[in-house]
Amino acid sequence: MNVVVASILLTALIPFRGAAAVLRDVIVQDGLFINTATNSLESLLGTNVVVKGSPWLPSVGGSTSCKDLEDSETICTTWNEHDIKAMKESGLNMIRLSVVWAGGQPSEVNELDADFKGRLDAILNLAHSNDIRVILDLHQDAISTATCGEGVPMWYVKKHLPNLVGVPVIGIKSSLTGECSITDLKSWQEYAGDPEYNIKNKCCVSINTPGPWGEQTIPTVGVQTVFAHLVGTEVGRSAYSNYVKLLTSFVQLYPAVVGFELMNEPPFFGGIKFETDWLYELYKESYEAIRSIDPTIAVGLSDYGSVAKYPDDSHIRSASLRTWIKSATNLIYTFHWYSSGFGDFDEAVENAHSLSELWNAAPVMTEFSYDEGRLDKLAEFGINWVYYQWDSYCSVPKGVEKNSTCEVGDECQFGACIT
Repeated sequence: MNVVVASILLTALIPFRGAAAVLRDVIVQDGLFINTATNSLESLLGTNVVVKGSPWLPSVGGSTSCKDLEDSETICTTWNEHDIKAMKESGLNMIRLSVVWAGGQPSEVNELDADFKGRLDAILNLAHSNDIRVILDLHQDAISTATCGEGVPMWYVKKHLPNLVGVPVIGIKSSLTGECSITDLKSWQEYAGDPEYNIKNKCCVSINTPGPWGEQTIPTVGVQTVFAHLVGTEVGRSAYSNYVKLLTSFVQLYPAVVGFELMNEPPFFGGIKFETDWLYELYKESYEAIRSIDPTIAVGLSDYGSVAKYPDDSHIRSASLRTWIKSATNLIYTFHWYSSGFGDFDEAVENAHSLSELWNAAPVMTEFSYDEGRLDKLAEFGINWVYYQWDSYCSVPKGVEKNSTCEVGDECQFGACIT
């Protein structure tokens, strides 16, 4: 194994001639995470830091860990040295950090938001100095602000799909008459076009209550339309991969960054095969954007809903896409598992392991409900993991029960969690 590791590192650390690059704290090679300081294999075990609304990233200040606030009514908005201490005491060494497009590029201006960059800089420096690894998560739920979710910024929908701005969200929870029904145009127009439409419009709040957040919106017409435009058009893929490139340009000199998870739970309904190919075309363009800048940041691919449904890549119809994946370098295969809608746990783990081996990718379960009884199975198949927990870290109003949503006007982001 030492010979293999040495060979991997020798290949990975050859200077990249296309751009400035740093030696990452951890790299992915041949489906393994390698600690570059010790030339040894490393398992990544961690937790999520996901903020679903302004200011989109936590601060690194604070005099206590969020864990210490678990039973209080205080809203936690930080990730700091006290959190790192609590993580390490639990044997964790990694965070999955959301870098939502709507927060990173809130306008069409081709640059990252200044406050977003400042917060990201502080987090990545703190992580590196404390040996915490970071996977950057292009998080979305219900694909866009305009469709009562988060992810794709409002400016994109205004520009390309203006007919979806401020109109009724039509789905399985829709009613024909009454407040926030498909005929109540006035209510849906409130805050139309606002970058925080999803948390200000009372109909968005209503459709996301009582939760889990986004469950009722994923199959809506608006969500499916925005997603299809994003992955199925050249302009959509270009805009998305451009944001990935902006992120890569910024984080390329931060050693703590292990890689990107290119999309959280891709929301097309039912795993339609032609949309699978569209999704992987988006991944390919995003991969190329990353590789034009950095050779070693890993790239994370996931299937629809982040469900590990497939043991091989036959669900991708395009032979050229399958060939591209097998030739790609430093890949991660990311998947989720919850008790409902994600299949049998053992089967999901075995599928993720099988597909990762085929693609020479490192498998990472980036969301699951933590249960010590499942850890042995993950270890057996070499699955790295990041748990996701709905708890008092969630940015919800004082007095609101855990895993619930907010009242209209409250300062909240539907369960933005630092877990």
